[in-house]
Amino acid sequence: MDLIKNKKNNLYNVLDLKKYIIKDKYENLINLAKILKPFATLYIVGGFVRNMLLKLPSEDIDLTSSLTIEELQNVLNNTSYKVDIKNKKFGTAKISCKNFTYEYTTFRKDYYNSGNHFPQKVSFIKSLTEDYLRRDFTINSIYYNILNNQIIDPSNGLNDIKKRLVRIITLATLDYDGERILRMIKYSCLLNFKIEKDTFIKAKQNNKNVYALNKSMIELYKQFFNSLTYFKRSKAKKITKKLELKNIFF
Repeated sequence: MDLIKNKKNNLYNVLDLKKYIIKDKYENLINLAKILKPFATLYIVGGFVRNMLLKLPSEDIDLTSSLTIEELQNVLNNTSYKVDIKNKKFGTAKISCKNFTYEYTTFRKDYYNSGNHFPQKVSFIKSLTEDYLRRDFTINSIYYNILNNQIIDPSNGLNDIKKRLVRIITLATLDYDGERILRMIKYSCLLNFKIEKDTFIKAKQNNKNVYALNKSMIELYKQFFNSLTYFKRSKAKKITKKLELKNIFF
């Protein structure tokens, strides 16, 4: 990763986005970010940024900013960009223009009740440095500023990418979120990353939360694990065995 760090703001100069997506899509994103610039900074976040740093192919682009869905709609009204609300409560929408679509989420803070997989309440916030705390793993919480070609790494995800580690951002989330345990296994297998020690211990302590997930989600992950190549599927089997997840996926 060819990165130059500005320690004061935890900013990094990074390889140019236009090297990773086709020209038309790049120009489409730049134009969108320019339209939003007077109101908020637009970021790419999640798997696309992670894969860009790993030089892996990635199609889906997740966008985020401090704009609420209503504000986003107002700003993009009478432009070529269309906003379709997916879940107003959680601040999620789809932005489309021409043949390109992007998932959008407002910066937010999530509040959970014990034993619930989904947040019971969310509040929309202005700070990226709060938004990252609701995300799952450090490697998925790296933000890319589209216009100034920099990344912001509030959870030190770059270091975990270099070490090839899957690390949960907040250990306590594994006390109630069984899907994050499955996502942990998924990324470990797909990326051939190790699972950070404390993350693994906490996941094993809370393996009961996997059994509490609904059948459709379990079936979805079962299909995913069984679709993996032999090497990756074998790794998934070993991890589930160590986590003492019995008779679910294999």
